[in-house]
Amino acid sequence: MMKKILSLAVAAALALTLSLSAFAAAGDTNMLLEIGDVFGTLVQSEIIDVSAGGEFTLTTSLDSSLSTSADASFIGVKTTAGNVTQQTALADGTVVTVTGLSIDGTEVSLDSAASESVVENGVLDGNNGVVLLFKMGGLNALTGDVPAGFTSVTVTFTVTLPGEESSDAETAEPETVTEPETTSEPETVTEPETTSEPETTAPAETGIALALVPMAIAAAGVVISKRR
Repeated sequence: MMKKILSLAVAAALALTLSLSAFAAAGDTNMLLEIGDVFGTLVQSEIIDVSAGGEFTLTTSLDSSLSTSADASFIGVKTTAGNVTQQTALADGTVVTVTGLSIDGTEVSLDSAASESVVENGVLDGNNGVVLLFKMGGLNALTGDVPAGFTSVTVTFTVTLPGEESSDAETAEPETVTEPETTSEPETVTEPETTSEPETTAPAETGIALALVPMAIAAAGVVISKRR
């Protein structure tokens, strides 16, 4: 009887382990905002699906006593995977960039280099996500003063899926530089000057007239001889 119970317990544990492993491997495409005191209570925002990429805003709040320890305060945008043994379903190469942070209604400037993480091997920065503040761990993306305590946090972040930037660059039409049209002047063909032939009629008429002169003189001589 004891062996049977033990066998059932082992089988149940194995089934639970396999189901957890399958869940961990499958993961999801959800993200959330987490704030609070790592030694006390960490509060999480609503969960949103970021599988389509784009820009998102999350807000959450907590009692100020849960974030009074500046060294233990934590602000991060994370996947729902709890640790490195769990994987997100976001594709490797997905870029998560926090573009805005507001603490208790006041905008806080961020170090852009420390406000971005990339999904690698199925995890987003060890599943801590984009950590904006965790002084004890030496992580601080805030360029201004770190608050000793806070009650509400709002973050705006973008999710860029792999290949989105390159496809945008490829689809951008290159600027076409239109060359000014050069209207070529038609070549003017100069007709060669035609030298008009001298009129031959006048000399011909003169030749005929000269030929008639002797005949006229002879005729005149005949007339004179007859008169005599």
